[in-house]
Amino acid sequence: MDRGRSYLTLIDCGPSRFAIWRPLRLQTSDNIIEQLEAVFCERGAPDEILTDNDTAFRIMLFTQFALRWNVNMRFRGAYSSSGNGVFERCHRTVKVIAARKGCSIAEAVYLYNITPGDDCSPTSAPVNMLYGYSVRVRGEDASRSNPAAENNPHQVGEEVWVKPPGVRCDEQYKEGIVTGLVSDQVAEVDGTPRHVRDIAFHHQVTGTE
Repeated sequence: MDRGRSYLTLIDCGPSRFAIWRPLRLQTSDNIIEQLEAVFCERGAPDEILTDNDTAFRIMLFTQFALRWNVNMRFRGAYSSSGNGVFERCHRTVKVIAARKGCSIAEAVYLYNITPGDDCSPTSAPVNMLYGYSVRVRGEDASRSNPAAENNPHQVGEEVWVKPPGVRCDEQYKEGIVTGLVSDQVAEVDGTPRHVRDIAFHHQVTGTE
């Protein structure tokens, strides 16, 4: 197993669950963009990307890259380890394969991609479902709107209470303003993506007075 090495890991959150892992020389925006650019040129750009809250994804250079490829950026809820379960399961599976087989990450990803998703039918393997989509053409295919946030209980501009990170359940929530809707389960409060379970409506009493 390639211990101690950083990777850019991507997974199709659609039907295929196809995974791509690219080694990074340095964990910087420049190196991440270089690898993403190569993937986009080979396979086409996705409609959107869901990332964690690493600073490499939040600087202007990365924003400009996303705009150039007409890709929507989504950020998982901060301080919520379960914010992207599909990715977390893939990550664990690849690491387990590498450890048990004593193989490289590249081979472990290969084995992951050829394994049937239903443990039976070869057609359910990620690699065999890969080309079940139409490649989006840069500069021609417009990015769609954000239907994923239609059922979010909050609204932009709404005053809310938000749970500070790392506090006990009986401590006072902080006031904030909803500045964006990421999905049904995540809303931005004062610019930070937070899971809706950490947000309370302003009229609700939360914690001690």
